[in-house]
Amino acid sequence: VTPPTRVTVIGAGAVGVMTAYSLARRGIKVRLLDSQSEAAVACSNVNAGSLGRLGTRSIAHPAQIMRLGKAVVLGDPVFRLDFIGMFTSVKFWRFAIPYAAAVLWFPWRQRNEAFSLNNMKWMADVMIEAIERENVGPVQRGMLLVHLDGLAPPTGPPKEAGHSGTLLTAEEAVAKEPVLADVKERIAAAMELPQHPYAECGETVRKLLKICQEKYGVDVMFNAPVAGLRDSFGAITSVHLVDDRIIKIPLDEAVVICAGEKAPQLLEPLKIRAPVIGMRGYSITTSNPPGGPSKMLVLEPEHLYASPYSGGSLRFASIAEFGGGYAPNVATQLGRGREAGIKVIRSKVKDTLPKLSEAIEKPDAEMCGARPQLPDDQPMVGRAPRLTNLYINVGHGQFGWQMSGGCAEILVAEMLGETTPCVDVECLSPARFDKFQAPWKWIGGVETPGPRLAKLTA
Repeated sequence: VTPPTRVTVIGAGAVGVMTAYSLARRGIKVRLLDSQSEAAVACSNVNAGSLGRLGTRSIAHPAQIMRLGKAVVLGDPVFRLDFIGMFTSVKFWRFAIPYAAAVLWFPWRQRNEAFSLNNMKWMADVMIEAIERENVGPVQRGMLLVHLDGLAPPTGPPKEAGHSGTLLTAEEAVAKEPVLADVKERIAAAMELPQHPYAECGETVRKLLKICQEKYGVDVMFNAPVAGLRDSFGAITSVHLVDDRIIKIPLDEAVVICAGEKAPQLLEPLKIRAPVIGMRGYSITTSNPPGGPSKMLVLEPEHLYASPYSGGSLRFASIAEFGGGYAPNVATQLGRGREAGIKVIRSKVKDTLPKLSEAIEKPDAEMCGARPQLPDDQPMVGRAPRLTNLYINVGHGQFGWQMSGGCAEILVAEMLGETTPCVDVECLSPARFDKFQAPWKWIGGVETPGPRLAKLTA
């Protein structure tokens, strides 16, 4: 395989920065574009920071269908649905049809669960090694998983995760974390996971990008929103910015799309089906008060994360919201959106961690981000179908922080003809959703001669 002389990476979240980092470490010239004024300001700046995974069950599972159905009638502490925003959106239906297939077709679902089981520890290790190699932030260890209100005891991560947990009684859990004292009578069981890794995502990514620039010579262009890509004769020939600037892409260069939720706007006009939908999450960051949690807390069934970071901050994160437009801070219909989401998190904290009620009223930041979710809960990683110099790394959903390092290594390995320890990488094929679009779009594909500009559609 002949390595590209330069790679243009679109998107400077955790996935985009890790892709740029993996390329630059191998001596490839990298140009990184992002529409924002700094890196990791959307989804990558909102999450709780977990670098471990507690299980392999994905959202593409019959149990989740039942849960969503129940949420429609009775509501749900985690899932929030904006029906008007969902059912009137073409994006939603492009997601929903393959989602149904991923849930109902057992071999597909089983293969994806096996992929997560076999690769999740390696994925996390790649990210942790990068953080420690470049000294861009501490990787903290420790989680207390707490089940409230009669929930069955937690089972903890599978052995393939590389760390195990210890079941605790309510008294033992409160002894470990006194902040739980007010809900002691509600604790059904708890599990301590002393080796569960986590790290503050946004700040770590920004530090890593600075390393990319200063140590590896990555060229970064902020405030550079991409309007579209022009292709000709089976290759991308230029990247067009919203302000009419044009970046030429010679045949010996490549482009990588790491644009998260906005990836379909760039890929669909190229006849590449990318059914990414934004699954919104919310977070509140405040100072960790005296007596606050000393390790990551996860409280179920509220699915509330409380992450204390080494710098003295404390982040609360929760909610998976479907529906609404692209702008994560614009309220969606039926009262959804940032203001309502933040209100729900504040209510969760007051209900489950009342000792922190005063801290939550004095936040340092209230944020919203849209997790780029694909129907089968696996990202699209690798070379795009029918285009020789276009690569895709999108759709990591709620596991973007954990998977970003491993997926970057998978993509770069394909680009440069290397190998990785990843098992069954075909699960991530960017061509797997082509069958869900009109046949004339993928049978002939974009090999038809002639230039075409894939324009941004709002």
